[in-house]
Amino acid sequence: MEGDKPAKRKFKAYPIGYFHIDIAEIRTAEGKLYLYVAVDRTSKFAFVQVARKTGRSSASAFLMALIDAVPYTIHTVLTDNGIQFTFPPRYADGPTARYVTHMFDRQCQENGIEHRLTKIKHPWTNGQVERMNRTIKEATVKRYHYDSHKQFEQHLSAFVGAYNFARRLKTLRGLTPWEFICKSWTAEPQRFRINPHHQSLGPNKSGKGGVAWVMEQDRGLKLPKRMQADFSIHVQKLADDIGRELDAADIWQCFESCYLPRPTDRYVLVDYEEHGPVGQRLFVGRVAIDGEARSLSGRGNGLISGVVAALEETGGSVLDVVDYQEHAIGRGANAQAAAYVECRTIDGRTVFGAGIDPDVATASVQALLSAANNAR
Repeated sequence: MEGDKPAKRKFKAYPIGYFHIDIAEIRTAEGKLYLYVAVDRTSKFAFVQVARKTGRSSASAFLMALIDAVPYTIHTVLTDNGIQFTFPPRYADGPTARYVTHMFDRQCQENGIEHRLTKIKHPWTNGQVERMNRTIKEATVKRYHYDSHKQFEQHLSAFVGAYNFARRLKTLRGLTPWEFICKSWTAEPQRFRINPHHQSLGPNKSGKGGVAWVMEQDRGLKLPKRMQADFSIHVQKLADDIGRELDAADIWQCFESCYLPRPTDRYVLVDYEEHGPVGQRLFVGRVAIDGEARSLSGRGNGLISGVVAALEETGGSVLDVVDYQEHAIGRGANAQAAAYVECRTIDGRTVFGAGIDPDVATASVQALLSAANNAR
């Protein structure tokens, strides 16, 4: 029918390893930063790096970091015509282009990567990565104020990790980008440098989603979203401190030290009982406080509120429980329970705790005592 809109043209399908690359500018209270952003056209995997200055050297360094970050071979990159990626158009047919290779192009050639450029005055051909730029800004600088570059970088790492490892996309039929990569490994292993299931997390890969994925795959723990963000900060600091990539064992040890009960903690559960009808539960227990076993009791609507009341009676931590979650780990006779609590302290700080035990009630008490220990 005349006047009907033309049918939408689909993007040409490419095998995994075709990255769109762009640069964005953001500001914190400390000043200006540049974001190099890359998105795989097929897997939708995103890789981001922060730079204080932008130019040929930083663009080339970003490309090398991208090559190292993804487990598969990159065959094509698409960029705009910025001087970070290519010579200006006025030099395209001159001796500069004939006898000198741009630094970014040289890195592409050395790694067998085809470098494509968007058409001049047609920037929408790089729309995938520009949409990611907008998404990043809307989730960070347009929503929050950052006092420092480091504060922004930590939040950025958490956001990108959550996107890659936890966000399910319609274009990937409900898979996350990392799940799609792992599925591609099964179908086309020849495109991969390493098995993605074995890839560890380093300083640029330890966002909250990536950490959460490792914890679920390796330990069966499904961390609540806000706990993921908190844990990612601890993991990032550990990666920065030791200066190497973290494996699953490193991440687990970090989780143990941050959230699980330890014999050296101020509050250590010895044993407990609970009595009374629903809505009027009485917690009666023995807790080692600074190494000395003491009897505690507290009444509340449930077990958790009873423990909170018992801690307050001792003059200890005053906690407001904001969130509580639990789930089973495994099945059958060897199944365990995991419990997580998020609490707010009297001075407004947010603290987390976790507990793991065959008995879900015991796991919840351990989680609350761990939060109390973190509130010190």
